[in-house]
Amino acid sequence: MRLLLLTSFVVLALPAVSSAQPLPVRLLVSDADSHARSAVSAGAVFGIELGRSPTADPDVLAAADQSAPELEFVSGVARSNEGVIVVTDLGVDRMSGLRDGQVRQVLGLGTTRRLDDGATFVDPFGVCALPDGRFVVSDRDADPSGLGNDREGRAGHGALFIVDHVADRTTLLSDGSDHAIAEITGPSAFQDPLGIWCEGDSVLVADFWADLDTTDTQVGAIYRVRVSDGFVSLVTWDSEIIAPLDVASMSDGTVLVADTPGGVAPPIVFAVDPTGEPRSNASVLSWNQYGTIEGVAVGPFDEVYIVDSGLYNETEMRFEIDPGIYRLDPAPPDRNAVVVSSSLELVTPVGLAVETTDPPGLIVSAPLDALPGGDRPTIHDVTRASFAPSCPPTAPFSFCAVQAYAGPLGPLRIPEPMGDGALFLFQHSDPVDTMTVRRDGADLVFESR
Repeated sequence: MRLLLLTSFVVLALPAVSSAQPLPVRLLVSDADSHARSAVSAGAVFGIELGRSPTADPDVLAAADQSAPELEFVSGVARSNEGVIVVTDLGVDRMSGLRDGQVRQVLGLGTTRRLDDGATFVDPFGVCALPDGRFVVSDRDADPSGLGNDREGRAGHGALFIVDHVADRTTLLSDGSDHAIAEITGPSAFQDPLGIWCEGDSVLVADFWADLDTTDTQVGAIYRVRVSDGFVSLVTWDSEIIAPLDVASMSDGTVLVADTPGGVAPPIVFAVDPTGEPRSNASVLSWNQYGTIEGVAVGPFDEVYIVDSGLYNETEMRFEIDPGIYRLDPAPPDRNAVVVSSSLELVTPVGLAVETTDPPGLIVSAPLDALPGGDRPTIHDVTRASFAPSCPPTAPFSFCAVQAYAGPLGPLRIPEPMGDGALFLFQHSDPVDTMTVRRDGADLVFESR
């Protein structure tokens, strides 16, 4: 039984986003039961740009129709740095119930291309993009090492795979057997791996029903898997986390967990300190009145987004809590969710990914005291700058302004107060320019050379 102490919550440095100046990001949302282009329920992938009315219809990037009839139960969605969008599809035929798990690339004009070999995946769920452009996919039922599962979906163990869409190759990353976790009672750390999050050279995994030595009727866990060798380590199996569906991480290392335990307790987003004791390192970040928190994602400015598939009353055939996409603002955990989209096109939104809509650039994040007198750092190819200093003092972190330039920069002077840290996003395009950052008294000065 969960003992929820409302005083046990965390206040993170969440950015306060002004509606007059939305962040330059687009949300990618996968929907398992959309009616976007079909009279019957089928899978779809939407694009939602910040700044639109929450009730506005999202852009349809792919949906089941004559051009893409293969989309069935779409679950995860991810985007690589090169702009490649990939989805996982449980592949359950709605008439026969037979499964054909698939991994598909979303192409132009709403079409898709199958990336897997048709034999590897049984129940693919989560997907994330590695820095090198490859994708990691979690499969709830695959058992490539023969640890006790079969393709009919009976009890067994999951696995992580790497999908290389360029080389057209799928390889095993981890079956969960390579670990040094004393609490694991079976042959694999993975029991029911769902949402995953790529963070550099490792992958975070949300295990819905972890195979850990505990007296609890159910306990979820978050693992970290090294991409280099597939080694698994334990991040948390805090007693407050019952049924984690998804996971993400922030720039400071804080791990976010979307927990939806059904009728046992309300859906909650937890913030986990990965340096703490795994049995007691989670705090409540958000417990607004959600229906079913399916996913959580973090944007380029450490802003946190949540996808909620709602709460449907089968008897009355209506939603008691509507599906929606939310952003978390600096506020108490019971009222820090701001609606990004509540479009009626969202029927069963499940997966969530974030992409920037501005040109690629360089992100520099450092405390102000890391910029003493003198020129450091030097940044090349700059014609546009965005900055997110800490202001006002009541908000721990805010997206305060965007400065755009048609030609070479500066000087651009940002006065104090800015708190004890700042995040600067520098974006580049022709013509080429060079910029330095220096401190002048209480100010930071950005100037071109």
